[in-house]
Amino acid sequence: MPCATLGVPAPGEGESWRLNVHRTRRAARPGEYQALSPTLGGYHQPGKFGELVFGEAAAPTGENILRRWDPERYDVGAEIASGFRTGGEGEFTVAVADDRAFEGAKSLKVTVAPGAMASFTWYPASVEPGSYRLAMRYYADPLGAAEEGRPAEVPITRVICRDAGGQAVTESREYSWERSPAEPAEGAWADHIHVFRTPPGTERFTVTVFVHRPGTYWFDDISLVRF
Repeated sequence: MPCATLGVPAPGEGESWRLNVHRTRRAARPGEYQALSPTLGGYHQPGKFGELVFGEAAAPTGENILRRWDPERYDVGAEIASGFRTGGEGEFTVAVADDRAFEGAKSLKVTVAPGAMASFTWYPASVEPGSYRLAMRYYADPLGAAEEGRPAEVPITRVICRDAGGQAVTESREYSWERSPAEPAEGAWADHIHVFRTPPGTERFTVTVFVHRPGTYWFDDISLVRF
């Protein structure tokens, strides 16, 4: 969008604007309310918006917080221990596998039977406040049909920001969610990206990946980096 359309001059290198991006999905139960920079209340609070800095784009340069959960460090068939938890309903499996990988020799393999669901959660240690980028590759073969009453997207990721004692610093409706369509991953590696910003009081967070759709999935090249 040309700046002239907004009635403002083009910003120069290093100049900044206050900006926020909001999302509401009332069809979900419970409803989903997201913001790039959480306002912890109504959306119309410019003082809690993020900062958009104009200049050359730069990739995240921080350290991958999830590096010690790399599947390459574990035996095939093993469950990743220490700070990693799996869960679900019905018939499902979550384990390290070597039958498909985006890079290296191993990946995290998830199988979900009809009527079932699976999840896996990371528990990073203490983290710095700021903006983060969660990224992963995912592959589906076979991809089952979406089931009535269950999300068709795969994966769905959720971030809960917590204080030093492990308590959530926001209400559940203000957790950060991101969804990716399952179809691009049918027989090919696809990208899932989830960008979020920690609200005040955050000292750690949990990252959960949900798979509600039947099929067999592989997850690899997983990173969580602070901007």
